[in-house]
Amino acid sequence: MYLRADSGSVARNEHMELRTFGLVSLLLLAAVSGVVMADHGGLHVTQTEYGGDARVQPNEETNTMYLWTTERFNATATVETGNASGNYRACLFAHPTDNSSVEPKELACQPATFEPGETRNFTFTDLSSPTNATTKYELRFVVDNALQSGDPVAEQTTNVTFLEPDKDLDGDNLNNRDEVANGTGIDNADTDNDTLEDGEEIEKHGTDPLDADTDGDGLRDGLEVQLGMDPTWSAVPLYILGVLLLGGLVAVGYRLLAPRVGRVTSNAGGATVDDPTSNGGTGGTTTVSTTDDSSVDTEFVSDEDRILQILAENGGRLMQSRLVELTDWSKSKVSRRLSTLEEEGRIRKITLGRENMVALPGHEPDGAQSPFEEEQ
Repeated sequence: MYLRADSGSVARNEHMELRTFGLVSLLLLAAVSGVVMADHGGLHVTQTEYGGDARVQPNEETNTMYLWTTERFNATATVETGNASGNYRACLFAHPTDNSSVEPKELACQPATFEPGETRNFTFTDLSSPTNATTKYELRFVVDNALQSGDPVAEQTTNVTFLEPDKDLDGDNLNNRDEVANGTGIDNADTDNDTLEDGEEIEKHGTDPLDADTDGDGLRDGLEVQLGMDPTWSAVPLYILGVLLLGGLVAVGYRLLAPRVGRVTSNAGGATVDDPTSNGGTGGTTTVSTTDDSSVDTEFVSDEDRILQILAENGGRLMQSRLVELTDWSKSKVSRRLSTLEEEGRIRKITLGRENMVALPGHEPDGAQSPFEEEQ
C-alpha cells in the first residue's frame, strides 16, 4: 500500500519536473530569440552614392542615374549600426528590373564587424557593369548576417540605366554620347517639345534641340518646317513687310473709294465785290458765289485747274485780287499760274484800271474782246 503510494508520488513528481523543464526551455528559447532579434535593431543604410568615369552627367533633371558600360564606377555607402553587433557583410548587387528570373549579380562584398552605435562607411572601387547590361538595373547595397542565416538585414536600392555610348536609347537618331554632348534628353526623343526629334534638328534643320523656337519669331520650329519656312530665319521682317503692304493697300483703297474732298469755301451765302464793268463801268456790286460741295480732291487737282474751277463757279470771270483771296496763295504765285494759263489760251487777262480781270474764253465783259474777234 505504501509502495503504491510512493510510486504514485514519484510519478507525479517526475511529471511536474518534466513540465517545469519544458517551461524553462521555452523561456530560454524565447530569450535567445529575443537576443538574436535585438542584435539587428536599428541597423540601417543611410545613403549610397555612385561616381567615377562611368557616371553620366546629363543636363536634365531625371530620376534615373546613367552609367557608361565602357567605363568603371565607384560606390560608397553609409551604415548606422544602431543596437547591432557582430560579424556582417556589406555587398553590392546588380539586378535587371524587367527580368526577375535572372539571379542578382554580385559586384563586390566586404566583411564587417559592427559595434552598437557606430556609423560605418563602405567604398567599392573599379566596378564594372554586368556583361551585356544595356537596360535598366537596380543597384542594391545590402548588409546581411554572415554568421547566421545570411539573409539581408538592411539594404538600399538605386535605379540605374547602363548605356552604350554608340547606341541610341530614345531612338531619335542621336547616339547616347552625342546626347550628352548636346545636353539633350537621353531618354527623350524631343527634348524641347517642338515636334522635331533631336537628331533631326541637329543633323537636318540646324535648329537648337533645346529651344522650341530657334529663330525667336514666335513660331515653333516644327510648325515652320510644316509650313515650308526656314526655322533658323526669323519671320519678323515678313510680318513688318506684310503690315506695310496692308497699310499701303488700305491707303490706296481709301483714295480710290472714299468721296473726293477738295472744297473751296467762302463766306456763307456768297460774297460781294466791286465790279467796275457793271452799270456802264461806273461801279457796282457783283455777288461772287463759291460752293461748299466741290467734289474735286485738291490733292489730285493742279493749281491751274483749281483756278479754272474757281472761275467756272463764279460766272467765268473774277478780279485777280479776288483769286488771291480764294486760293489763299501769294500774289506772285497767282500771277505765275495765270501767265501759264494765258500762254495756253485757257484764260484771258483784261486790264481794268489798276486791276486785272481774269476771264474764261467767251466770258469777257463787253468791249474787252480783241480787235480780231470784233471784226469777225
